[in-house]
Amino acid sequence: MNFSLKENKFERNSNIEILRIISMLLIVGYHMITNGLIKPNYLIYSSGTIFNKIKSLIFFPAGRIGVMLFFMITGYFLIEKDSSSAKKVIIKTAYYCILLNILFIFSQYFFGIYGKTLSFNWKTYLQKNMLIPFSSGMHWFCTNYIILVIFLPVINKFLRKLSIKGFLIFLFIANFFWYGLGYYFSVNYYYLYETLFFYSCGAFFKFFISKKKFKKYFLILLFFVCYFVAIILSKIIFTANLENNVTLAKMSNYFLRTIFVPIIGFLLFMIFNSLKIKNSKTINFLASKSLDVYLLHGSIFQTYLWSVIFNIKSFYKSNFFIVYLLASIFAIFMISTFLGYLSDKFFISKINKFVDNLWIKIKHKIIREEVNSL
Repeated sequence: MNFSLKENKFERNSNIEILRIISMLLIVGYHMITNGLIKPNYLIYSSGTIFNKIKSLIFFPAGRIGVMLFFMITGYFLIEKDSSSAKKVIIKTAYYCILLNILFIFSQYFFGIYGKTLSFNWKTYLQKNMLIPFSSGMHWFCTNYIILVIFLPVINKFLRKLSIKGFLIFLFIANFFWYGLGYYFSVNYYYLYETLFFYSCGAFFKFFISKKKFKKYFLILLFFVCYFVAIILSKIIFTANLENNVTLAKMSNYFLRTIFVPIIGFLLFMIFNSLKIKNSKTINFLASKSLDVYLLHGSIFQTYLWSVIFNIKSFYKSNFFIVYLLASIFAIFMISTFLGYLSDKFFISKINKFVDNLWIKIKHKIIREEVNSL
């Protein structure tokens, strides 16, 4: 990993930055459905009207599509670099993890927001979620990003040597075996295989597809057809889980993840890459706060967020369910963006500066010791 103080600068492409915003909106929608309606046993989901069930199914494949877009964007921008820095991601993740967990402990201890039945092994809890935030699994995306950056020189060197044929063979193996079977058999570190596959998709797009021209209307039509099939597969998954048919649920999820999620991800990349959008400061700013949105809405408060604050289940039988759902997703994105802006301006920027100065002092001390030893 490159721990240098010089950040990796790149000129933001607003076409791609819109995808970063869309990916986070998709992930927020997925978390809202899974935490508000599906968990723990699909009972809330099964109680809704047929139309609201269909509307909620729209956001089930959105979670994996959003994750794919995030790592594809990473691959698109980083594949031509020899190294990168994860300093900002590490600092921001640690900042939010520690801050939100302190707030959670305070609110649970004094107000019992999760009720008196919630018990903790406080020592284990603090160890997993505060002292070692990257190992708890809560923010697996950030953990995998950091691991990706550590091995970036090796990964990029390997991918840049591949011909288009070799790249396609590698993607086939990475998709259907490492990624797909890794999910199906619940292999340890499955998310690392997923990260590598999605990152490689972004690199493949950059090398072999980004300069090609396609008919946008055909791409859009194909996108809707594939998404419709993804919704049908989601329905099969939900029904199979309700009937405790684990094999059918896993098989359907395997096909959803390995066939339709990658196709939809590539189609969205192709559609937005072909758009002629002027460089927009607003788009670039909103996209730059996507990590803040992820860390804030996906925190330890997420169950409380969906079930109490937004109380999505109370609108599940309403005719205004989809309106409320979309408004809630937008509200979470904008509120988290604003909080992220304040955190960056008043706290995280100062932490970054402190770390930079500390690193300079350490480097100077090392150099002095080396000179004195001569």
